[in-house]
Amino acid sequence: METLLTIINEPGSSKSFIDYVVHLADDMRINVHLMYLQEPYDYTLGQPPAPGMAYSLQVQKKNSEEATKFFEEYVGELKKNISDKISITHSAEIEMPDKIIETWVSEKKAGIIALEGEKQKSSWLQSSANLSIINSADCPVLVIPSEASYKPFREIVYATDYKEADLPTLRNLIRMTQLYSPSITALHVTDSTDFEDKVRETGFYTMLESGTGYKKITVKTLLDKNNENAAHLINEYALSINADLLVVLKENKKFFQTLFSPDSTKKIMKESHLPMLVFRN
Repeated sequence: METLLTIINEPGSSKSFIDYVVHLADDMRINVHLMYLQEPYDYTLGQPPAPGMAYSLQVQKKNSEEATKFFEEYVGELKKNISDKISITHSAEIEMPDKIIETWVSEKKAGIIALEGEKQKSSWLQSSANLSIINSADCPVLVIPSEASYKPFREIVYATDYKEADLPTLRNLIRMTQLYSPSITALHVTDSTDFEDKVRETGFYTMLESGTGYKKITVKTLLDKNNENAAHLINEYALSINADLLVVLKENKKFFQTLFSPDSTKKIMKESHLPMLVFRN
């Protein structure tokens, strides 16, 4: 069974995030591994730590012990409210995120990674640590806004550049969310008034239908008349249709870079509580 690797930054204040992940995993019938992750301090092996570092290492060890105690207690509570079809495991690690995630993914212990968005921020990612994990992870990454409440993915917005690379991504998305039978909108922002006609001429609509075999996909183009921010426009549209999930393909580099640029994050509405799933092709 596939495992949802969940990276925990502050166990005691991440109950909402953990609840979301566990209920999602319960619906999707995948296992959950909760991992409290601290980056190790850099020092030369075989030599004593620098002044002050020994204290820092003790603090990290204490943090790990407290996280383990928290997981043991809270997981017991969680199991009372979910089915016995999935397992919830946990660990406390002192390791570089990219290294431990690469190990989990390469050894097929994790098929998807969940990250928590920072509190009181206006973007989907906010932290460089989250973006670093997304850039290095060789599997889908789900970013869940802090304090978000879980609800099934019934309405999904898929940000697209209308390329063939979208097909395998959409097939994976359909497979992952098939239990919800969601409506999926393939959405693109353009400043070209005839872009939609060009897309129709290239047969993208037909390619989507025949390439996925899924009937609940629609294609929509947003016209950026005033050179507005693409991330803001997509966020606005997702909110207007009460979307439950935004999906991005990392290989759509122009949009991906625009979405997470500092200028973009300032313009995305703070009231957005939309989870985002990032695929890599």
